[in-house]
Amino acid sequence: MKISRTHIIVISILSLPLAYLTYLGGMNYSGYCFEKNRYLTFDDKVRVMFNHIDRDNVYLPVGNEWIKFKALPYISFEEYLKENPDCCSLIPIDHPISPAKELGLAPPNFLERITGDHSGEVITVKFRLNYFDRSGQLTFKDREYSRVLTNCGNIRD
Repeated sequence: MKISRTHIIVISILSLPLAYLTYLGGMNYSGYCFEKNRYLTFDDKVRVMFNHIDRDNVYLPVGNEWIKFKALPYISFEEYLKENPDCCSLIPIDHPISPAKELGLAPPNFLERITGDHSGEVITVKFRLNYFDRSGQLTFKDREYSRVLTNCGNIRD
């Protein structure tokens, strides 16, 4: 069978969108954030978690209920890093030492990865939560918080 010029043009026209979609899926799968036109750095991901945990109020379990306490936020992200130098880890979700299993986090499916909706990693931050207890005394609890982010740094709940 002879391939005509028309066949080549049709195949070329159909191949270009497929190649482009393959490119987009591959970039998303690798963790690229198209919204920011770059890969997020480790510091970017830690900052997302810091902004999520550094609140004015915190809910802590007391007996069988969750009680709201007034928290004392860190002055800045830099202060947080200074006080918590070994604060953070970023581990592939399917790695043997990943906290994913104990947190009930399932590995991403293929569609979540190629759309950038799941980074394939678990980020864990350790921090000292400073808050005022019921009597108004400043107290603290050492906490650990793990979550999965999207490629662009949104926290998946």
